[in-house]
Amino acid sequence: MMCVKVAYIKAGPYQPILSEYPTYNSKKHPRYFQPSWFKQFSWLEYSPSNDAIFYLPCSLFNSNASSHFGSTAFTQSGFSNWKKVHDTYMNSLHNNAQRAYQIATNCLRLKSNIDVVRWLSFQGCAFRGHDESSGLKNRGNFLELLSLLVSYDEKVEDVLESAPQNASYTSSTIQKEIWQIYANRVRNVNREEIGDRKFSIIVDEVRDESKKEQMAIILRFVDKQGQLTSGKGRNQIGTLQRPVTSLLKMYNATSTILENLKNITSNYSQRGDAHNAYNKLRSFEFIFILHMMKEVLGVTDNLCQALQRRSQDILNALSLVFTTKYLIQKLKDDGWNELLKNVISFCETWELDFPDMNAQYIVGRSHNKKEDVTVEHHYRVDILFAKIDTQL
Repeated sequence: MMCVKVAYIKAGPYQPILSEYPTYNSKKHPRYFQPSWFKQFSWLEYSPSNDAIFYLPCSLFNSNASSHFGSTAFTQSGFSNWKKVHDTYMNSLHNNAQRAYQIATNCLRLKSNIDVVRWLSFQGCAFRGHDESSGLKNRGNFLELLSLLVSYDEKVEDVLESAPQNASYTSSTIQKEIWQIYANRVRNVNREEIGDRKFSIIVDEVRDESKKEQMAIILRFVDKQGQLTSGKGRNQIGTLQRPVTSLLKMYNATSTILENLKNITSNYSQRGDAHNAYNKLRSFEFIFILHMMKEVLGVTDNLCQALQRRSQDILNALSLVFTTKYLIQKLKDDGWNELLKNVISFCETWELDFPDMNAQYIVGRSHNKKEDVTVEHHYRVDILFAKIDTQL
């Protein structure tokens, strides 16, 4: 139904220009519809069959027939008292309806922009693009995400496309104002929740590629339930299993991208970084450690998640700790052969070099050999067992 209404609005009011219009009232003072009124009242539409005028927005969007600006004279029966066309009632009727319609469209337009600002803020994404000129394929996150949002809603698309130049709400100033409102609300909620309790602020700073310092501020406090609030389980070490697994699944794509970067990047520093990362990514040691961490984190992940649940009791937690230690010890005692088999199979799949496990282990580029230390001993004892021992 809304699509039909939007189609009517796009088509505009029906304003036929006739050679003559029916007369109204007596022959002494004949009155008839004046086509010049179409220019004076752009919202007007005329019905030749009823010899009456209607107000298109009221006809489509009026939800209360008893309201002043949505009276039945302009929505159902039509208005044909040509003597009173210029009365204040006509103008006030139009102004009230037009104002209500404009408020509704502005709210919808602003809501769409607010949703985009909120999503980009929560995801920590940049708003502006390097060049936001119309016609470009990428005009920045804000405008591109807004375009994506519009493509799923014809009503929003119509409202945004018909927005006047000074009321599109897409300028950087409006974006900053909306973001500032969100920031103020977050601060107010934090102040209310912290109250007079103790809190700490952690500030971390790092320099980006453009040599600018980027600062992150972390607020830690104890809430009303006595729980420490600073992050969730997804920020903890246990859930590193997800990125490790993702890298294994996307290994070939990652390797291809790094190879392309080291060949086509014009910046010497970036080319060197890509070259080093590519060599490290394709080394046997990296592949081995990646598979090892997947196995270790697969055992410890459940424990890490369980210990962060507020409903966790001490007896169940201790049981989980003992179970996890048993599984880690079992990985140390019986997991080597299966782990090595998976690593070698992975190397064969992606045509990576792997060493002879019975050969003597050579330390670094100096080609110094450790006496009585084989490659297998290095990876099994010095890496796998050493890592597992830190967990036990």
